[in-house]
Amino acid sequence: MAAALNTIKIRLRIGRKLDAAQDYFGRALAIRRRSLGPAHPSTAASLVSLPRLAILKGELSKAEGFYRRSETVHRKARGQKSPRRLKVLRRLGDLAALQTRYKRTEALCTEV
Repeated sequence: MAAALNTIKIRLRIGRKLDAAQDYFGRALAIRRRSLGPAHPSTAASLVSLPRLAILKGELSKAEGFYRRSETVHRKARGQKSPRRLKVLRRLGDLAALQTRYKRTEALCTEV
């Protein structure tokens, strides 16, 4: 079910139906949390989709929160040098640059 919801939400995001897409993102995430738990890497992978949508909607602080939760789960589940964790850190750096927080961008990029 979560995979089917992911497919729907991606198509909605492409079509710029952002509010509807957000609903499907949230439902897919809720299913993964219930079935796998909040600390499972697949749940963290779902969290990475939500900030992209938040950025499209101009909700940058909300996007940062989603990325931070995803980074925490990946760090705990896979370790400091996990490729997925490092990818999330890079996205956090990109987001900080978008917010013109260049010192934060530099700090995140040097960690990657």
